[in-house]
Amino acid sequence: MLRRPRIEREQKRFGSAHKGAQSYPLTGNPAPIPTVQTLTRKPTALRDETLFERFEQAAISGERCPTMGQLRDEGYVDSSKSAQRLADSGAIRIEVYARNYRVIEIKLGPHEGRRTAPPPNEWHEPYYVREAGMKVDRRWDGS
Repeated sequence: MLRRPRIEREQKRFGSAHKGAQSYPLTGNPAPIPTVQTLTRKPTALRDETLFERFEQAAISGERCPTMGQLRDEGYVDSSKSAQRLADSGAIRIEVYARNYRVIEIKLGPHEGRRTAPPPNEWHEPYYVREAGMKVDRRWDGS
């Protein structure tokens, strides 16, 4: 079964933009009309926005990138998929080093170029990099 593009799915789910609606900055999708369903679980675009803000906070303060467990404890749902969507949209760049140490670089907004704390061993190269239009995975190529 082929899936519709995300924008079409969200427009079908939430309808077209209603009067006075705002749009989400990263995707440009119209903000949904609040319902019981949207109050209990945030729509995809809003989850992505809040996760982007969390990554931006970590990059500004220079702290280590929050782990998926820490994000889950803070209340973020599907943070791994949201991070992948953010990387694919060009908002962030994800680098994964040895022992699953992650570095996030902000690619949009006033804090563009800011990064979370580097890995303890700075001479290591990332084995996995993901950003808009690029995904490099060196785990299995023997290098």
